[in-house]
Order: sequence, then C-alpha cells, then structure tokens
Amino acid sequence: MEHDFFSEFKFKTGWKKNDKIDLFGNEYGVVVKLSAYFEEDGITEEQKKAYIKYKNTEKTVWERLECLLTDFRENPVEEFIPTTLLIDRNGETAFLLDDENAPEEGIAACIFPEEKIVSQDEYL
Repeated sequence: MEHDFFSEFKFKTGWKKNDKIDLFGNEYGVVVKLSAYFEEDGITEEQKKAYIKYKNTEKTVWERLECLLTDFRENPVEEFIPTTLLIDRNGETAFLLDDENAPEEGIAACIFPEEKIVSQDEYL
C-alpha cells in the first residue's frame, strides 16, 4: 500500500476494511470498499482524497445522511440498514443501505460529490 492511512485495507474484489457508523443514534458495522477490479490497480488518488475527506468530516456526513434519509422516507430509522461505504475509482462516494420494504433492491445514498438517493440498481 502506498500510504499508511490505507494499511488496514485488504484486497478482496476491491480494497476493503470494516468500520462503524452512527446513524440515528444506532451504531452499525459497515464495509468500506474502494472499488478496484484487480489488486494491481491499487487505490486511485481520487479514492484517497474522498476517503480522507470522509474520515475528516464523518460526523457531519452522518448527519447529512440522516437528513437525506428522512427527506426520502418518513420513518427511515426502521427501514434502512447501512451495509457499505462505497468509493468508486473517480472518488464518487455513497452509502449502500438495505431497504426493509424492498429487500431485493436497496438504496444508494450518494454523499460526494452530490447528495442524492437512488436505487442501488441505478447506482451500481
């Protein structure tokens, strides 16, 4: 790995590590995934910048995520479960969440560079 900050990431269909987020007063375990097809692809500068930005502002990001979810659905606390923080090769960043009302679909709550919610099918 090029930077000690990323030494916890291990390659398994992308660079991954486990982390936790606090959402609506509940702590959730999530997988942080930096997209890559091959280990040799490494981690892009855009991914590094996006992850560092996230880590430096994570509490604010969590608050923004809560607002996005509340605007999207009336009772998000009981309906959405965060599973993954996905950072694409270009630095675009989104939380993937399971949707209790549509378990086969789920949603992507995009946080960088634009805040919006779309279906996981549309995002992925």
